Amino acid sequence: MVVLDGVFSRSDDEKAHFHEASLLQPEHWARLQGVVQRRVLRYFRNHGLLDELDTRDMLSWQGSGGFSIDASVRIEGDDRAGIERLLRYCARPPFALERLHALAGVASLASPDARLLYRFPKPTPDGRTEIILAFLTDPPVLSAILLHLDLPHRPPPLAPARGPPQRDFLLDQTPSFDPADPEPVPDVQFDQSLPDDFDD
Repeated sequence: MVVLDGVFSRSDDEKAHFHEASLLQPEHWARLQGVVQRRVLRYFRNHGLLDELDTRDMLSWQGSGGFSIDASVRIEGDDRAGIERLLRYCARPPFALERLHALAGVASLASPDARLLYRFPKPTPDGRTEIILAFLTDPPVLSAILLHLDLPHRPPPLAPARGPPQRDFLLDQTPSFDPADPEPVPDVQFDQSLPDDFDD
């Protein structure tokens, strides 16, 4: 998700004005990342999308725990090419397919001995330019490895398919006003300080 680093208001001249959030520091983003993680997982648990055990497990993960906020890149609103580059970067797959190579050609991928090579865009600090990727598909081998690592070695039971959660997210975007009417000018001061419940 790409978000604005500020808010819009409409002034007396009926023009929209952007108010940049200028007081945020890197430590604020780190704290916000934890807040987002806890609130999203709590929402999923409360709506039956995650059970209590999985929620606690994900909260115990080291580092970002699957959530990441990166405030190091800022694109101006009129830089359409920059916005497109940023969105394409955010939507990239975990592996760049053009860097993935079958050692014995594509036909060899049907073999149980197939091996894949991933070439890095530049050498790593220790000088490596590529790594061997292995995909284990033999159930007895997989079970032995998972048991050795004290991890679940059987697949979870299949659950019936759920419908999409649109009702839970209240996605009805029907306006409750006449879009032709001008919006009133807000007489609100924009406070950029952190809220008291920032850590909740």
